[in-house]
Amino acid sequence: MKMNKYNFSDILSELKNKIDIEDITYKKIIGIIPDIMEIIEKTKVSGEIKKNLTKLIIKELILETDITYDDKNKCLKLYNDNIIDISIENIIRASKKNYKVNYKSKLQKFIKNKKHSIAALKISKIYLNSNRNK
Repeated sequence: MKMNKYNFSDILSELKNKIDIEDITYKKIIGIIPDIMEIIEKTKVSGEIKKNLTKLIIKELILETDITYDDKNKCLKLYNDNIIDISIENIIRASKKNYKVNYKSKLQKFIKNKKHSIAALKISKIYLNSNRNK
């Protein structure tokens, strides 16, 4: 479903169809952020609005979900302490490949694809092993 504009209730409804909202706890609240962002990505709103909309939906889920008082307070603490914000920012940075994860495999693929010498491959392995020991 491609949304021309965002409708808060439509996004919330689609999310509820995608995840089991009764299963939300403070331990799992961070894990649903990518699901929310995936749904919001279908809208035609700018980046900062998408981020704020994600936060609003999370807060709405926390308030609406029938979870224990303790879990609800822990979820709200995550929200109020900006843990949700930080998680959203990390997901955005990871989606833009701003983290150097899987560096070793990328380096080895580069060397193999460029058909460099065996010596270059050995040097890269020595380099990677020396960095691993730091």
